[in-house]
Amino acid sequence: IFINLQSKSLNIFRWQNYNDFKNLVYIFLAENNIKEIDGKMFAAFPNLNWLDLRDNQLTSFPKEIQNHPNLNTILLDNNKISELPIELGSLPKLQGLSIFCNPIIFPSKQILVLHESELVNYFRRCWKEQTHEVPLREQVPTERKKLTETYSKMKLKPIEDVGQFVSRKMKSRDVVDQILAESVIKRIERQNNLLQKTKDADALKKWRERYSLHKSLPTIKTMDVPPYGTYEQYTRMPNRKDVKDEFNFKAKAKVNIIPKRKRREQLTQELKKLQEALDRMQSRPMSTVMDTDSIKEAMASRIEEIKALREIKKKIGDLRLKTFN
Repeated sequence: IFINLQSKSLNIFRWQNYNDFKNLVYIFLAENNIKEIDGKMFAAFPNLNWLDLRDNQLTSFPKEIQNHPNLNTILLDNNKISELPIELGSLPKLQGLSIFCNPIIFPSKQILVLHESELVNYFRRCWKEQTHEVPLREQVPTERKKLTETYSKMKLKPIEDVGQFVSRKMKSRDVVDQILAESVIKRIERQNNLLQKTKDADALKKWRERYSLHKSLPTIKTMDVPPYGTYEQYTRMPNRKDVKDEFNFKAKAKVNIIPKRKRREQLTQELKKLQEALDRMQSRPMSTVMDTDSIKEAMASRIEEIKALREIKKKIGDLRLKTFN
């Protein structure tokens, strides 16, 4: 059931004429000159769902709308309303509230720009707090605040220190307590080892970054030594295989050590070979005829002598290293 009195030039809505319409759902009163609505109308029409009062001369809205059970939509655009009652927040089924083009003082302009659903929620909070001064957004407590409030209400026992717990269990005569203390100690050791591995990996990562930067830039500054327990040539932490290979290499080096007498014999033979090479170079005849062919031969022989001298110089350097080692 509905009443459509739109554009009828009404100055007042006489709802008593429709008092028998108990199941009235829709009332259309738009585009009239209505200045006031009788609040008793809402009690007379409990099933009212839609109220259209757009384009009228209303200056206020009745508070008697409080707790109306079925009112869902209220249209109040283009009126002269300055303040709306907080009783709008008591309507359980209210979803649509349109109040454009009104000289509204309450609620404020910041509230009016909200979506219809947020505007309705604002009036509901005002009704709940019974005040016109409600924040724009509902302040929802954070999870941390909830937990703090929960823990503050709980009566918690003081936590025993791990060291005290282990010491107490180790001193106990109960075998179960001693086993528990040992398991706690092992767990702490595992945690410490894991933490140390993380620290070592982090230190190595930082050193790698500095090392790569040092290699890329032509700087005279010396590079820091790598972290303890790392291979500089690999820039990584050594694993068990690396340690084993290094141990085997050192063991083989110890086995392959040459006795001093044998080393002397080897040095004597190598020095003898070098002396023979020098004698051969000195015994080469020098050509007295300086024609073209002889000049080429002399140049070729000089080149060979230079190569031989380089080889001799290299061998002398090797002999020096062997002597010092």
